[in-house]
Amino acid sequence: MMSRRNLRWFPLALVLALAPAIHAQDKENLPALVKRVKPAVVAIATYDANGEPLMTGSGFFLRPGQVVTNLHVVRGAVKAEIKTLDGKGKVFPVNGTLAVDEEGDLALLNVEMPLERSRSTELATELPDEGEPIFVIGNPLKLEGSVSDGIVSAVREVPNSYRIIQITAPISHGNSGSPVFNLK
Repeated sequence: MMSRRNLRWFPLALVLALAPAIHAQDKENLPALVKRVKPAVVAIATYDANGEPLMTGSGFFLRPGQVVTNLHVVRGAVKAEIKTLDGKGKVFPVNGTLAVDEEGDLALLNVEMPLERSRSTELATELPDEGEPIFVIGNPLKLEGSVSDGIVSAVREVPNSYRIIQITAPISHGNSGSPVFNLK
């Protein structure tokens, strides 16, 4: 299922998945923002060669037909599928991996689905400020579309590599691969 390609920009771009909520100019209240960006988030399920479930996680559309998640969510899977959180709950097969970043624990998945069903997420162009409010939408413990919030507690430099954004929002099993949104 995996083709392995290391992209140097991949960890920085995706660790910074603080999306500006689809061109919102003004800050909105949290319920309105959640409603606006939730269609960009997906639930991911993986299976072994016998069709037995391996792991569940979360992900988000980067571009139509392309979903970002954590590599450990899909590692070792023979089959994977995504389920949209747009209210229709459609399931679509994953056709493989387009890019992998082992060090950053990231995977870019190729998803077989109508392109108009994808709701892409726009990545932030700047690092967040410490103390900035954030929220996460994911699938902790298979509870699809759950929202948690917190703040950016620190932005840390990894020597000779990239930056890590430390957050206080609770992350449980099944949230792996979830995007982190700011309030813009």
